[in-house]
Amino acid sequence: MWVWDYVNGKSHRSHHIQVSESETDGVNLSGGPLVIPFHLLFLRKPQTPRETNVVIDEESLQKIAEWGWDMQFQ
Repeated sequence: MWVWDYVNGKSHRSHHIQVSESETDGVNLSGGPLVIPFHLLFLRKPQTPRETNVVIDEESLQKIAEWGWDMQFQ
């Protein structure tokens, strides 16, 4: 995820998730969970406590990565 720095007028990376694959280990994922801030996704403040950030845990990210990898090489 990239965040805009209003002070220097540049973006910087705030989070890095890496997906790779090897013949012996299959699909590997590191850097989870993926957190998408509510206000960046919906462009408004959340109505707490009902609305919160979107969090995709590492197990779910692993499944998504495996599905993507399988589809890519079908």
